[in-house]
Amino acid sequence: MDSLPAVLAGEDLLHLRVLWADRFVVGTNWDTRDVCSSYWRFYVNSRDGASLLTDAGRYPLRGGLIHFVPAWVRFTCHNTTDLDHLFVHFDPIGLPGALVRELFPSPRSLTPDADLVRACRRLGDDLHER
Repeated sequence: MDSLPAVLAGEDLLHLRVLWADRFVVGTNWDTRDVCSSYWRFYVNSRDGASLLTDAGRYPLRGGLIHFVPAWVRFTCHNTTDLDHLFVHFDPIGLPGALVRELFPSPRSLTPDADLVRACRRLGDDLHER
């Protein structure tokens, strides 16, 4: 087995429990209200058109970006067009809910990274082929 780079060695590894992952088309009927879960969500949409309505306001889920919705964030789904939707529901093991609520009060999006975008595309393709 290859050894981990020094930056990943030791006690600082993050362990995730994947609860559900899939890719499918969502349309304007993606309108679930008052969602609030004990697990995190990872979203990648093929194009603009989807958003989350949170206590802080509308949060656009721009196409091609990677979005994280922390556990305990309350939101309502809103979508104006059909789009490919990749999602992963996951639980970071050992991260206390009180800490999550304090440090991650709202959704966050990552700046696009070519390697990460390719990995998401591969994951979406693999899930779609199942």
